[in-house]
Amino acid sequence: MSSSPAEAPITVLQFGNDASSVRGGIAAVIRQHLANDDARLSVSAVPTYDPSATGHRGRNAPFARALRQALTRRREGVVAHVHVSQGGSLLREGLLAALLRLRRFPVVVTLHGSSSLTNGRVRFLLTGLVLRCADVAHFLSDAHRDRYARLAGRHVVIPNAVEVAPPSEAAKRPDVVFAGVVGPRKGVDLLLTAWESVPSGDWCLHLYGPPDGDFVVPDDLPGVVVHGEVAPAVVQEALAAAAVAVLPSREEAFPMFLLEAMAHRCAVVATDVGGVRELVGDGGVVVPADDAEALGKELTRLIGEPDRRAELAAAAQHRIQERFDAALVRGRWAAVYASMSRRVPATGEETAGV
Repeated sequence: MSSSPAEAPITVLQFGNDASSVRGGIAAVIRQHLANDDARLSVSAVPTYDPSATGHRGRNAPFARALRQALTRRREGVVAHVHVSQGGSLLREGLLAALLRLRRFPVVVTLHGSSSLTNGRVRFLLTGLVLRCADVAHFLSDAHRDRYARLAGRHVVIPNAVEVAPPSEAAKRPDVVFAGVVGPRKGVDLLLTAWESVPSGDWCLHLYGPPDGDFVVPDDLPGVVVHGEVAPAVVQEALAAAAVAVLPSREEAFPMFLLEAMAHRCAVVATDVGGVRELVGDGGVVVPADDAEALGKELTRLIGEPDRRAELAAAAQHRIQERFDAALVRGRWAAVYASMSRRVPATGEETAGV
């Protein structure tokens, strides 16, 4: 027997960075949404930007196709979820959000972007205008809600999701892993300076990710291995084996890399920017941004104190299981989409965050 229209799953279109890209946290977030197997949903991706492409035209090529979808797609049974970052994304995905709202699609706007908690007045107000296009504005953290909720209407606070690694008795290797764009914004220059002060012994610092412009990692640093741009699965394998993960960024929103590292039972060290402290909680060490000395001291301590590493690693995985596990977060999203599809009238904040 065929399903009646009322029983048909809700079609959720994820507009944002190409989910097949190896670059960027937004692609990883969209992949998590695509993995939502809730029977109420049918989730698919509509790429708007390809961060792995070459040149401005190549990176923006998917936008024209996404625009056609927004103009021609039938809206019955569909929820549009638009992922907005910073810079050009405020205009590109912001335009899509406005167009979808004009066509009376139920629209969710998720605010990403490492500068979303520190941007100036003009970009702050532009971000607010984009959020006003949403039926539901989605914030990744309490810090984002506190800054932007007054500019939005109905909103939810739901953290990014991550798959929790199954228990393993395998010993962790003496590896410290960083993954992201290798350059100053992610604090790799500070990390390299800090590493020079670390009595690393047989420990290695592994850097995964594309270079940031012309940033070059010196090839004479002992114990530093540069892997370049790799598939997401390679980073996951590295985290599964590594004892420590590090993220020394100067700007962040709610970084997926830290969630993934904690889920793989790594002891983490990160800088106190954006929503990092809120994310890490008691599951890691947070140091001041732009402080290579403090970063080096904490790395030295973790390398030299296996009991401390084990304590933080266990706390990290426990925190992920309680707050960020994919099954929990996907259930929250299914409820939000279902409420939008039914046009449930509601205002204010509805879903607690982390």
